[in-house]
Amino acid sequence: MRTAFLHKHSIVLVSLSVTLLLLSILAVAVRVAGYPTSVPRVLAIFLDSFIEPGSTLWWLTIGGAFEGFPHSPFGYAIAIVGNTAFWFVAVVICAALCKVGYRTVRGLRQ
Repeated sequence: MRTAFLHKHSIVLVSLSVTLLLLSILAVAVRVAGYPTSVPRVLAIFLDSFIEPGSTLWWLTIGGAFEGFPHSPFGYAIAIVGNTAFWFVAVVICAALCKVGYRTVRGLRQ
C-alpha cells in the first residue's frame, strides 16, 4: 500500500516540478528578450514576479552588489533551478497545510 501511495504522489510531484521548471524557463526567456510586445503585459508582470525568488538566489550566490538580473547562461541556470526549487517547496508546504487543515475540520464535524 505504501508503494502505491508513493507512486501516485510521485507522478504528481514530477508533473509539478516539470511545470514549474517550464514556467521558470519561460519567465527568464521573456525577461532576457526584453519583454517583447507579443507577450501580454499582464503575463509579463506575472512572469517577472514569478522569477524573483530565483533571481534573488542568483544575487545572493554569484550576483554582484548592484546587479539586477543574471547576464550569463550560468546565472540563468541558477535562477531557473533556484526558482523551481523555491516554488516546488512552497507548493508542497501549502498542500501539506491544506491537508492538515482539511483533516482537522473533518475531525471537528464528527
